[in-house]
Amino acid sequence: MLHQNRRKFLKFGIVASFALYAGAQGVAAENLAERAEIDMASDKVLQALLDSNTEAKTLSSTALAMLIFPKVTETGLAGIGGKRGKGVLREDGKSIAYYRTTSLSFGAQMGFETHGYVAMFMTQAALEDFTAKDDYEVTAQSEITVMDESSSAQTNITASNSSIVVFVFDEKGARLDLTVDGTKINRMDI
Repeated sequence: MLHQNRRKFLKFGIVASFALYAGAQGVAAENLAERAEIDMASDKVLQALLDSNTEAKTLSSTALAMLIFPKVTETGLAGIGGKRGKGVLREDGKSIAYYRTTSLSFGAQMGFETHGYVAMFMTQAALEDFTAKDDYEVTAQSEITVMDESSSAQTNITASNSSIVVFVFDEKGARLDLTVDGTKINRMDI
């Protein structure tokens, strides 16, 4: 009887181990697919930004790292709005971590918009501050310059003195303002 119970326990252990292994492999495959999707979209929008914006191209050559969000979706209805998107942090052209951006806002707003953005880290201190946290919040005190496709060459002077320069591009839909205050950026476990 004892021998039979051991055999059942052993079979159960083997089946349970296989199930856990198979589940872990499924999660790993999903993570790999999600990273590949983010990387592909990021490659495409970064190249389009650098090809169309000389300021972005110039600053990218001195940036220590770039956080690329290829598509951020923003919605607003009845005074409550939010945005979300997925992106990648790259150093020396290599993907080192994946992030989710979200924000919640209140006030007079309505509509839907998508856009992309690239945050270029211009100083080591800004990059270290960002990577040291799993949850990073952009505040009004952050040393960030936000530029869009209509930014003038005059912005170059301001951008060169910033710790982080953010390029917002490919805007589609209606948008009330060009700000990143209150945005939360969280590291993804993929």
